[in-house]
Amino acid sequence: MIVVENGRKPLVTLVIPTLNEADRIEACLESVLAQTYPPDRLEVIVADGGSTDGTQDKVTAFAEHHPQVRLVDNPKRIQSAAFNLGVRQGRGDFIIRLDAHASYNNDYIQRCVEVLTETGAANVGGVWETAPGADTLIARAVAVLCTQRFGVGGARFRLGGEAGPVDTVPFGAFPRATFETVGLLDERLPRGEDNEFNARIRQHGLTVWFSPQIRCTYFGRATLGGFLKQLFGNGLYHIKTLRVNPGGCSVRHLVPFGFLMGLLACAITGAFWWPGWAVGGATLALYGLADLAASIHAAAKHGWAYLVVLPWLFFVAHMVYGLGTLIGIFRFGFGFGTKHGRVG
Repeated sequence: MIVVENGRKPLVTLVIPTLNEADRIEACLESVLAQTYPPDRLEVIVADGGSTDGTQDKVTAFAEHHPQVRLVDNPKRIQSAAFNLGVRQGRGDFIIRLDAHASYNNDYIQRCVEVLTETGAANVGGVWETAPGADTLIARAVAVLCTQRFGVGGARFRLGGEAGPVDTVPFGAFPRATFETVGLLDERLPRGEDNEFNARIRQHGLTVWFSPQIRCTYFGRATLGGFLKQLFGNGLYHIKTLRVNPGGCSVRHLVPFGFLMGLLACAITGAFWWPGWAVGGATLALYGLADLAASIHAAAKHGWAYLVVLPWLFFVAHMVYGLGTLIGIFRFGFGFGTKHGRVG
């Protein structure tokens, strides 16, 4: 149950980092303002990194009619800096990080505050349901891929599951005390800052908690190019995350890199010793069988048209993700940094 003092529920600060989100920000804010949580106990801080597509104008228009919405400037542009601005400027007892690419069930905030209060966790989150970013076969296939264990690993927030401790959750809802203990997000990380922060929470002996009752809908990239660019960037910054905090990456984040490096090793070995080619061929054959099985399983559930796209989309996604990690080694160097104490 939510603790109510003087007949009022706790004040909640919602922080939404934005950068050129004109296509999505209105739907995001509408879902936020339709929450069951009392609107007078919400403050919405949109931290914008210098949008040039009209995002700021749309947020300003919302703020004219909804005084709880406030636009602030994020001169560092990246999401970690945006969230830290919200934490510093917000007045809430709880801080919830939201994403402009998502819409939120109308009980999202209520559930977050309830689960935080009931569990005493340092961070809670829930199910991230992926919806197509456009009405095209590719966009729909991207959304389907993001719900498949073979495509994105076994994170509970993507596939669902029972409530309990996890390594990470999407976005995140926090009591203010979390930041007083752990510090703020690491602004050296343009991506992966949430994974690093959740690792730091666990390193302080605190809990990241998953609840299937907390639900939002995330809209995937609308084009193949946009999706692959996102994957490459995610893979790239895993290396920087590892250098900042080794606990910020799990094994599932490095599986595509391991697969890519295995194939490269077999190709190079095969140039001097023919069994290398045989091992590489067998590896690709086994992958192909698993790929086809996952594609058939997904197509049987979502529609047989996806069988035309998913087999090659799985492979390309895994290769691009792994390639990003490989390039990250050359860009950031390989080695582990010192674990953080307090940041911010």
